[in-house]
Amino acid sequence: MYVEPAGGWGNMTETARVTDGNTVVDGLGWSVGLTGAGLVAGAPFDTVDGNQQAGSVYVFLKPKAGWKSTSKYATRLTATYGEDYDILGISVAVASDMVVAGAPQAYGLDDVGLGYVFFTDQK
Repeated sequence: MYVEPAGGWGNMTETARVTDGNTVVDGLGWSVGLTGAGLVAGAPFDTVDGNQQAGSVYVFLKPKAGWKSTSKYATRLTATYGEDYDILGISVAVASDMVVAGAPQAYGLDDVGLGYVFFTDQK
């Protein structure tokens, strides 16, 4: 992650790295979305409840002191009925209180695909 310095963009090093703490290849960062409050990152090859490449989406909230490297995420979004090779999180979009994530191979061999919508429950 890079944050624009007060003097503008130039040659610089990264501001922070976010990880999910996994030591296996899960594709974190394949897709990303950003809001003022944080970022979401798709991990389409993540194993979920034993389902290989079911995929997931990680939500990272911006710390009050600014972005720092971390493996602490706020939540991990998964499909309630995810299956092997759904690849949820291959695409993501985010708005203030909503995350939309694509799972183009959902529904087994038919590969019909699904879009999942996640809302915050904050009121």
